Amino acid sequence: MKISVIGKDDFIKKNFLENLQAISDGRNRSRAELSISSVSGCEGGDTRIILPSEKEDLLRVESGGRELLSYPTPMIVGKWDDSGSFMQRLCEAAADKKDYPAYSSGEVLELMFVEDLIEEVLDVLEGKQAEPTVSGPKTYKVTVDSVIEALESFSSLNSTLFIREMPRGSFSYKLYSLYLSFLPEKRMSYPVKMNTDNRGVFSELIKTGSCGQVSVNIAKPGVTRGQHWHNTKWEIFIVVSGHGLIKLRRIGSDRVHSFEVRGEDMRAVIMLPGYTHSITNLESDRDLVTVMFANEQFDSERPDTFYEEV
Repeated sequence: MKISVIGKDDFIKKNFLENLQAISDGRNRSRAELSISSVSGCEGGDTRIILPSEKEDLLRVESGGRELLSYPTPMIVGKWDDSGSFMQRLCEAAADKKDYPAYSSGEVLELMFVEDLIEEVLDVLEGKQAEPTVSGPKTYKVTVDSVIEALESFSSLNSTLFIREMPRGSFSYKLYSLYLSFLPEKRMSYPVKMNTDNRGVFSELIKTGSCGQVSVNIAKPGVTRGQHWHNTKWEIFIVVSGHGLIKLRRIGSDRVHSFEVRGEDMRAVIMLPGYTHSITNLESDRDLVTVMFANEQFDSERPDTFYEEV
């Protein structure tokens, strides 16, 4: 199959060309039934993808003189957009903490993500749709106010560490990826708060509403950390650098479960509810670095953490 993508040279065309080329040269192996011999941004292919234009908000796919797909498209949004579009300006304003472009409160947008559009076309080309479609891929009708509220939460991540609920395939999931694609260089990295004492460093990395949080712990040589238990909180420790010893003991029992862990042979160890636990740096000359997952955010008013030596 020789594919031509017809339309102005914008982010929509670039997304199509890059994704089709990835299938053509074997970098994307998820479309096993689709054989593409060449991809072009001009006429000449036996299969033509005709993109929406300023004159006609219509996407069409033709092959062998037959129309495979045709439907109108709403506002298409996606990465690599440098057209100064409304969504680009919204995302960049949130990222830079600048004023948003003018809009009316309650104003509704109908959006289509370019990635969804591409997947719909690929389904058609792969023969997964028996009849020409007129409905098109999923679109989202959202208020500008709700978009800005979501973008504000994304923008505050580096200070709150909190990531809102974003089920895979949801509008929030796709909007966050879109937002990230417009981040300026100065927002691509941010400092992590290091809570330092004579034992080492503890830093929270990411927090979620219902799926807990991820932290990193750095213990100095010979230091033991932990020595506590939880009622319902549970954790997973993964040593990524150094040599340590993790111990767990069920409250009321004398039996101690010991796990020697090394960064060179990573393994996950679960801190069970009702088990007091500790982690010791067995090294004499280097730090022990541990990535920690907890099933809930730390709450200083209800820490569910009780001191008891293993």
